[in-house]
Amino acid sequence: MSSLATSVTTSVTTTAATSSSTTARSTTTSTTSAAPLPSGVCNASGNEGTDLTPVASIKEATALTPAGCLARCKLRSTCQAFAVDDTTCYLYNKALDGNFGYDPSSKKIFYDAGCSIATTSSSRTTSTTTLDTSGTTTSRTTSSPEAVTSDSTSSTTITTTTETVVFPTDDPSFEDTIVSYEDFTLDAVDMGVSPVTGLFADPALQAPAPCVLNPTDPKALFELLTNGGMPLIANAAVNSLGPLPSPTSEAAANALGPPEDFQVPQFFFQQPADAPEGLYDILIVAPTPKYVARAANGDVVLTDSSTGAAGQIVNERKLYTTIFGVSCQGFLSITQDGQPYTATTDKVKTTIVAGSDGGKSMMTLPVAPIPSSRRRRRSLWNEGSAPRCPKNPDYLTGQVRVQYPPVREPASNGCGGAASAAFVPNFSFGGCCSRHDLCYDDCKHGNFENCNNEFHSCMRGQGCESLNHWYTWAFYLTCLKTADFYYWTVTGDAARGAFNDATKDRCECKCPNNLALCSTGGQYACTDIFGSDSSNCGACGRTCPPRASCGGGKCVCPIDTCGNRCTDFQSSPTNCGSCGNKCASGYCYKGQCYDPPPGSCIATNGIKNGDFVKGSEGWTFSDPSSTSVRNDDPGASDGSSLRIAWSTEDYNTQASFETEVRVCPGTDYDLTFLWRRGFSFDSCQVAFTVGDRQVFSQPLPLFTASGDWLNPGPVGVSAFQAGQSGVRQTSASSRNLYVTLKGTVSCTYRTFFLTSRGVRTTALFDSFALTAV
Repeated sequence: MSSLATSVTTSVTTTAATSSSTTARSTTTSTTSAAPLPSGVCNASGNEGTDLTPVASIKEATALTPAGCLARCKLRSTCQAFAVDDTTCYLYNKALDGNFGYDPSSKKIFYDAGCSIATTSSSRTTSTTTLDTSGTTTSRTTSSPEAVTSDSTSSTTITTTTETVVFPTDDPSFEDTIVSYEDFTLDAVDMGVSPVTGLFADPALQAPAPCVLNPTDPKALFELLTNGGMPLIANAAVNSLGPLPSPTSEAAANALGPPEDFQVPQFFFQQPADAPEGLYDILIVAPTPKYVARAANGDVVLTDSSTGAAGQIVNERKLYTTIFGVSCQGFLSITQDGQPYTATTDKVKTTIVAGSDGGKSMMTLPVAPIPSSRRRRRSLWNEGSAPRCPKNPDYLTGQVRVQYPPVREPASNGCGGAASAAFVPNFSFGGCCSRHDLCYDDCKHGNFENCNNEFHSCMRGQGCESLNHWYTWAFYLTCLKTADFYYWTVTGDAARGAFNDATKDRCECKCPNNLALCSTGGQYACTDIFGSDSSNCGACGRTCPPRASCGGGKCVCPIDTCGNRCTDFQSSPTNCGSCGNKCASGYCYKGQCYDPPPGSCIATNGIKNGDFVKGSEGWTFSDPSSTSVRNDDPGASDGSSLRIAWSTEDYNTQASFETEVRVCPGTDYDLTFLWRRGFSFDSCQVAFTVGDRQVFSQPLPLFTASGDWLNPGPVGVSAFQAGQSGVRQTSASSRNLYVTLKGTVSCTYRTFFLTSRGVRTTALFDSFALTAV
């Protein structure tokens, strides 16, 4: 086909030979007194102008290369230009400026005599790009994280000094200073979970990408392009739309100015009141706008008013204006009387004929810049319309996901994959397309908007630069417009889906500075699990016992350690002075066992079996059917806890549990315990009394999926004296006093649970202690 618009849709022909110093619209000036040879056109496909006739035609094989033909030109003093094709070397006595027409489909390659020719160059090289619109995505799943195991803590034996401890029994207050250390296990209260891996932003939260044009907005101006990217202008001579003609001389090209700044006509859509849905008129912007119409014979003409979809007779011709539609991607469709039509453009005018082209015979290029959709965050990876990482926490960074088997390698498919790829002419966009694909796959640096902006710059730069000559002025403009349109296509949902797929295939979001990404209640936080956070010690949510601390990601005892139990060799009656040294009296002072005299009272923990390791020993329950000791509680440090549970068929809504505790007269105490709720929704109140005093009343905490224990204490308990109500004394000579610790759980029954069977309410308790203060 000979039309310029059609030739752009096939391929752009380039050459491996390079000119020495020639650029677009420039000439070389000789430094000698002799007239310089012309060098304005070098290595360009085309045809002879009307005033250009060869003075010699040479068919010898040695002349059928650019270098060979140039050698023959130099043998003639009047030779100003030459051309070569597969069979002939042509010599001309005129320079090509003003006498040459560019045509990429021509096999004849033209040179001015002043061009520099590399002797090893080939006559030309044709670049082709495979365009694939049916790309597939391979997904991979990450391996499950390994379960976090508990610490293996070695037993440490420390023996006190060999010097004999002198018990200051002559001090009347000595026994009041003896405090018995309550040992506890170092097992984590909650083992937690491994840090979150494979996290990336949820694409479902992304707002839909806007369409290229809104045809209902009369302010949405656009340029009209052929499917090869050639801008269409009004041709007054034929009252039609046609391609912008190429300049025939460098002077004419310079008069038009730089292609980047050339203003082509603008259009807008308008929908008549009775127009079928999705069909519009197209008007060219002018002091008196003209309507684009199709004549019955297929000619595209410009008319003064809308004819509607049914058409009207204008100047004895049936014209149709309301026949145009536009896709979200900006492709123009043509429909008349329910039948599809397609547009073709030759060197002069445009015609519309019956036939289906998939609604992509022409393209609309918006005049307005692409609206910014970048939601500014604090990080490259959580900003823009397609962020790789969630917005919280801040400072997440995208990285290649570490897994086995490894994620796929970065890949590119040239200019394939985008919905409009098959309609992008074969300009030199292949390298830009490949870099664009690799940018999408670059988890560490790739950002959707940044990748697209770099792609746009690449296409308009190196992708079009080879056409930046005066004799390819119109094709250079076409290349720039095509780059702009293709840029619009990669801002839409199809390209955004490709970016999201790349993120899913290869990337994950990580915390900076080697912090762990932890999730609590659906919220993410960057946490130092190898520091001193006892609630995230070595793993996310891994919780150390209340009196333990965290060091280097491991739960550690505050004083001394025996196996996995925390103790104090100075005051623990079960590890007095060393691991396993038990005091028969139950009292340890400065690492040695102490036998108090009869009648004395030492303020040690007065609650026996407060961790329920010995089952229900020492405790009584008001409702044994609902109250029990659970010996397989995975959330308890020692596996045991007190459990109160009512079924959906149980209408009893109150239960209590109690034990007798020993206290010393005149001594204040702190009551501590742990509690949590199992899966239940009843409204429950928990109260504790010590002796005849209520010391605590609070609602049972809400259920949490993590099952974490909570510590509501310490609860202050003021001193008791002999003879007070609720105080028992075994004998008048004994200083030991006994009071009852009682807990009561009262719940409001919720009737909506009547429709189901099973557990209705569960309350759990553990680690009771009454410690002197």
